[in-house]
Amino acid sequence: MTTASYRSGRRFIAGLFAFLVPGAGHIVLGRWDKGVLLFCLSVLDLLAIVYYANSAEVRHIMMIVYLGLALPSIYFYSVYDALQILTASAASKRRESSGRAVPVLKGISLASVGLFMLLFVHPPAMLRPWLELAGDYSPPFGLFFIGIWLLWRLAKGSVRLGRFTAALFIIFVGALLLRDQWIEARSLLLLDLWWPMIVVLFGLELAFFAVRFRPVKRLLSVDIVGLTIAMLFASAAYAVTQLSDIPIRWLDQFTQDATELTGYTEEKGYRYVREPLSVSPPDEVQSIEIFNPNGQVHVRTGTGEEIRIETIVWIDLADKAAADKAAGKADVHIEQDGSSIIIEGRGEPYGEAQNLKPRINMIIVLPARYGDLLDAKRSRPDMTLKIKTISGMVNVHETVVLGGLTLDTTRGRLSVQRVKAGSLRAKTRNGNIRLSDIDGPAKLNTVNGNIKAYKVTGEVTASAANGAIEAADMDGDVTAVTKNGSIRIAEARSAVKADTLNGAIEVLSSHVGGEWNIDSAIGDIRLTVPGTSDITVNGSVTFGTISTNLPLLIDDRTITGTLGDGTYPIRINANSSIVLENFQP
Repeated sequence: MTTASYRSGRRFIAGLFAFLVPGAGHIVLGRWDKGVLLFCLSVLDLLAIVYYANSAEVRHIMMIVYLGLALPSIYFYSVYDALQILTASAASKRRESSGRAVPVLKGISLASVGLFMLLFVHPPAMLRPWLELAGDYSPPFGLFFIGIWLLWRLAKGSVRLGRFTAALFIIFVGALLLRDQWIEARSLLLLDLWWPMIVVLFGLELAFFAVRFRPVKRLLSVDIVGLTIAMLFASAAYAVTQLSDIPIRWLDQFTQDATELTGYTEEKGYRYVREPLSVSPPDEVQSIEIFNPNGQVHVRTGTGEEIRIETIVWIDLADKAAADKAAGKADVHIEQDGSSIIIEGRGEPYGEAQNLKPRINMIIVLPARYGDLLDAKRSRPDMTLKIKTISGMVNVHETVVLGGLTLDTTRGRLSVQRVKAGSLRAKTRNGNIRLSDIDGPAKLNTVNGNIKAYKVTGEVTASAANGAIEAADMDGDVTAVTKNGSIRIAEARSAVKADTLNGAIEVLSSHVGGEWNIDSAIGDIRLTVPGTSDITVNGSVTFGTISTNLPLLIDDRTITGTLGDGTYPIRINANSSIVLENFQP
């Protein structure tokens, strides 16, 4: 083999390895010091991602995202640099093949990378808190370093249009992340309001360079890399802050729901009323589970001693004979297994493509012993009631389930009235949730829908991704969290936590009996409390105004003060306006 063909083959192998493994191309070309360093940096990045993903749950999600961005950056730099070496001149190749001195800095860098790899593989207990702290503060200080490095390059004469804008924007994002670490705010949401400043800065930079280089008639190139880095880091930070609301996540959720609900028909076509079914539950029954993939479920308490099930079947076909055949295969199955009763709506697919599912609506009447809310002397079993549908509303009223009530649906409204439950859990992806006259604690969750809760004696936790939350006449603690939607709470007699990213918050009560934490990133906050309350107020706004008719101190963008004994703290954090009023009966 000739020397030329050997070199050609070596170059081909180097190019192939450069695309396969970071640093491998450099090693084939004799740049083993840089190749090993690039490969170890890639491994270190992966080890750090795994370490922070397994610690502190979502605490280090920003660190994980930026480490994820660093991985392809190392790869593409490795490929680019290897290709640069491959296209170097023959003289350069001869110099490289004749031997090169290894810089001391690269040796120290490689040793440092190895040390960090060891820390992430076997982290000593005494260093774990420092690694956690590094995970908290590396993203903002890393952005500071990148921004300062761009400014340093600019000062050294590496002039690119947009570099100054990119540097300031990166430093600004780093400052917002650092502020979030210090005061646990959501500062990145300020980008919603101030993103046009990028255009302003770029315009001013363009005007400056136009004047600066006018005599020289110099044609400036745009710093595409710097601007891309700035937008990428800012977008990643904003996406993490708005994790539940980024459009692609909505699109994925929509696609998943649409796929799951394919073929679930509505109340159309032919209607079939079935003969009621009944089952006598044993006195020691501990659970009743109801599963109805497509259709409504209504549960209430009757006057008898049996479980009675009334069923209506809908078949969405134009052909009566085909509809009759499909309806004949749809029924309600009851299974009794010891102390458990399972009620399930069943039906076979029908239609030309055999992809339609019958709609089965159920009315389930429980024995009288599961009612009589006001009859405290009546004995009731500690029974649990679980209801699940995929497409269909669920309604439960006038029932006692001391073991707990669980409602779950993919698409449908959940409604509960006059129920006494050891615990109540209601969850829907697409639908509203409404509670009224509930004796016991409740945990409510919807992705797309509103939540309303009235007259609940126990603790209430309500969360929504895209919807408003309303609560009134609450005896227990109230936690209301939504991403996009307003929050209104009236007559909360215990602790209150109200948190929304995008929406107004209003809390009014004739009595304050617990700690209040109110936080709105984008939206006004209005609180109404009696002037005779025993509260300590600490509030601040980033933008907007503060007003009050209570004897509290307003200093610039903060409101502080104590009423009565100051027993219960009220903390307010807003980017818009705060209004704190005296309650008028």
